[in-house]
Amino acid sequence: LRLAVATALTHSTPVSSMAVPRNKIDWMSRYQTYMRWSKEGVLYSPFFEGTAWHLRYVVGSYQTEEEHIWARENTREGWDNPLKIGRPMKMVSYKNPNEDGTRVGTGAPYYYYQPINLKSIHEIGGVCGAISYFIVGFCHAYGVPATGVGQPGHSAYMWYKNGTWELGNTIKGWGLSTVHVRTQYTWNKR
Repeated sequence: LRLAVATALTHSTPVSSMAVPRNKIDWMSRYQTYMRWSKEGVLYSPFFEGTAWHLRYVVGSYQTEEEHIWARENTREGWDNPLKIGRPMKMVSYKNPNEDGTRVGTGAPYYYYQPINLKSIHEIGGVCGAISYFIVGFCHAYGVPATGVGQPGHSAYMWYKNGTWELGNTIKGWGLSTVHVRTQYTWNKR
């Protein structure tokens, strides 16, 4: 029931894929995928311990099912547990500009017009937003609540660990952290 409520609330406003923003994440497919993964035993304890409110920060993921599978297949050894999955994995090069001199702020050109997904971020790199997006995607792949967090001139993230929210990739701390632009809200309020 928690998963159904979280999915209904979160997807009352369409959730866009970050890789291809015009594509919307299908709410029923998202629900069925997490139900299947829970039965398969690939999700970590926060998925089962959190409330519907917490699960909104899982089912609201802007990564596709394929990206989540890629994340689980490529999780670094030692990070494959609920206490470390939200910690930096050093799988994304902090790089601006890219190898061809294109700056990250250009979006698609920086990623050579490939979909901006976990794999392309891993292969090409990025700056704070890419690093935060990458870790949030890995958390979601294991059912761990996580979301992007805005900070002045920076993109951080928060993830649910041991019953509390932990800030990651932060330079300003909680006091200057705000809602990330891509965070889904029940009634689209900010």
